[in-house]
Amino acid sequence: MRITLLLTFFLLVISCGSGNETTSATTDEQNYFTLSEKTGYSLTELLDEGNKILQDVAQGLVLNAAAIADRGVIVQAVKDINKALVDISNNVNVENSVNIITASVKRYEASLILLRDKEILDSFFSKMMYLSAVYAERLNMEIPRYSGYDLLNLKMSNDVREDYFEVARTNSTPSWEAGNFRGTPFFKFTANQTKSESWLVSPKYDLKDKFPYSLTVNHTLNTLPYERIKLLISTNYNGNDLDSANWDEYSLDNGLPVPANTWFTTESSPINLEKYTGKKIVIAFVIETLPSDRFVWQINGFQIKGIGDTVPKYTYTNIFTPLLDFDMTEENHEKFKSIGLTLSTPEWQGGEFNGNSYIEYRSNFSNAESWLVSPKFNFESAVPETLTVSHTLRDVKYDNIKLLISTNYNGGSPRTAKWDEYSLSHGGDAPQGRWFNTQSLPIDIRKYKNKKIVIAFRIVHKDDVRLTWQVKNLKFTGSGDEVKVETYKNDFSLLNKVLDRSFENTSSLNPVLVSGDSTVEFRYDRREDANVLSGFRQKNSGIKRFYTDTIDLNGLKEPYIKIDNSYRFFRPQSDADKPEYLKIYVLEENNFGEQNKYYNVDFNGSEFIKLPTQFTGKKIKVAFQYKHEWLGDENYNAPKWVIKSLSVYDVE
Repeated sequence: MRITLLLTFFLLVISCGSGNETTSATTDEQNYFTLSEKTGYSLTELLDEGNKILQDVAQGLVLNAAAIADRGVIVQAVKDINKALVDISNNVNVENSVNIITASVKRYEASLILLRDKEILDSFFSKMMYLSAVYAERLNMEIPRYSGYDLLNLKMSNDVREDYFEVARTNSTPSWEAGNFRGTPFFKFTANQTKSESWLVSPKYDLKDKFPYSLTVNHTLNTLPYERIKLLISTNYNGNDLDSANWDEYSLDNGLPVPANTWFTTESSPINLEKYTGKKIVIAFVIETLPSDRFVWQINGFQIKGIGDTVPKYTYTNIFTPLLDFDMTEENHEKFKSIGLTLSTPEWQGGEFNGNSYIEYRSNFSNAESWLVSPKFNFESAVPETLTVSHTLRDVKYDNIKLLISTNYNGGSPRTAKWDEYSLSHGGDAPQGRWFNTQSLPIDIRKYKNKKIVIAFRIVHKDDVRLTWQVKNLKFTGSGDEVKVETYKNDFSLLNKVLDRSFENTSSLNPVLVSGDSTVEFRYDRREDANVLSGFRQKNSGIKRFYTDTIDLNGLKEPYIKIDNSYRFFRPQSDADKPEYLKIYVLEENNFGEQNKYYNVDFNGSEFIKLPTQFTGKKIKVAFQYKHEWLGDENYNAPKWVIKSLSVYDVE
């Protein structure tokens, strides 16, 4: 702020006086011009602005419609201020000069002038308010309080909504929605007759070099008692867990009763902000509901009044310089890998809604563990600070999902690499039963300086849930050069398909009973329109394997396999969703009968698996093992395993 640096110099003049009542005006003026090299602002400019007002009044350009008395008051106020500024610059009668400026500003505030003239005059007099307040504070003077100006006048538009995030502290908490009614934008919370607690948290607002007076909230209530809502302010919240910060609580009750069953727009009583002078504050709007509650809370906006320039905002990530803003565009979809670590895991798919691209995971009523793995982000020429993820959840609990970072992943199964695990939670539950747009807290990634990292999104869930997770954006901050995006050494796009074996015929797989009396068959399923393995309504137990014909790997350098398959379990069930019920093995042709030669492949159809070197150049078979247990329940449906095809790949 230019005026701030100017005032700092004013104070330096006072503190460095030699005891003489006056100092050389020429020397001071030279110092101001030296200061202007940094600020672009000088005492001369302040005086010129005041003289310009006097000139415009004399020419009838300003205050021509004002009463003669008001015009005379303002003209005299500007003249008195100009003289006081010169005295302050010369370190003459400083306290008296501050009082003169204060009195002049108060006379201006009491004048009646047109809005058009006020906008012109406010530019000058607002600087004088701030100048006198700074001097009064440094000189320990008591001056009257001004009416102040809007340091921040915020309307809750869609653009503002992006700076705020919501935290559902309880399950089934409704979401805040942006809306507009007859030109008035708002954020709205609608109670859904559940016990809930929701926070709508602002970015940081910087009150440095300002004198904040008050905060007033404009909001609309419908059958909402004041005791259900409150406003909180923190000076040490930094995007971490809400409970780790200190919060001051303020009531929004202005003493006016809320009418029942109608929309009631009102303003809170002014909340005193003087204790937050010079600090960064975070504002949280908090609502708590009970199962009997049915009401609506609309926050239309709020004002911060005081003295100083407009209050700047800081999100929790733009404190640092942006390094990379990585949207999940169609082009970037191809750079990510969908890897399922359980059978029948759905693939991550790219999509777009209202111009926003994302990569999406949808469950399919199966027990699943799925990974979305990024390309490499190279920080060898950049210094990383934070990573923030923008994503959308539907019926996803934070316990289901994690973000992981690796410095040694190079393709293939993620279980072969070391991963650091990070939570995406804000400290509460994600709302259930609706779409929930949110942004993670900034993740500290400074430890990855001078390294290449891979980011993975992991989701784990049971077969009794239906959920969706959309990842939209990765935002990196820090310093240095731009972050480079690289592919792995084992880029699967470089693989060449050398064999594609379909299992369209039920005779494509050869059954062998391993134990028990299982009668599981590889048969056609009309609902799936494919061949399946299923123990549906079979009152027996046992293990059966179904073998492919021989696959010759001779001449292949680095063979990979990929199997198009899926599975699901049906309720009711016991422990039939354990991984050992369905397995895939790879084995050498000459060692079919030796149990210890079987190689258990831990994957599903969405992942390429590089075969161990023991199979290079050999003839192999793949076995699908189905374990069935009769649990004595006529209504029990055994797992259904759809097996469509097997493909073999090699490096080009």
